[in-house]
Amino acid sequence: MSFELKQIITQIIAFLIMLWVLKRYMWQPLMSLMDERTHKIQATFKEIEEKNRQAELRKAEYEKKISAIKDEGQVIIQNAVKEARTIAQNLESNAQQKAHEILQRAQEQAKIDLAKAKIELKKEIVDLSFHALEKLVRIKLTPEDRERFALDLMHEVKE
Repeated sequence: MSFELKQIITQIIAFLIMLWVLKRYMWQPLMSLMDERTHKIQATFKEIEEKNRQAELRKAEYEKKISAIKDEGQVIIQNAVKEARTIAQNLESNAQQKAHEILQRAQEQAKIDLAKAKIELKKEIVDLSFHALEKLVRIKLTPEDRERFALDLMHEVKE
């Protein structure tokens, strides 16, 4: 049993020496290497967080721009619709005005044509009347007589 006790004590002493050597020469460089790695990882996380934050800001900015563009597009569309309605109303108004003018001209022309037709009809009636009178009376009228009779006849027809 003593043999085993010596061996255990020797191993404990060897372990403590090894621990002291590792702590003295290896622990500090290993810890500094671990600290450096920890700092790099933390810096990387901070950089990622910063980039995520910037990306969120850009996303919000782009969404605002898109919203503004949509709003501007709606305004442009509404203005175009209003302008189209105004143009359509103007065209309709102009068309109605031109139609009214054409109708008035047609009515005036119809009145003129009616007046001309009445005059022609009166002349024909007078001519037929003179021909009938000449056949009945069997005399030839001079142009002056015809004129005088025509004027008298026209005055009588008007009344």
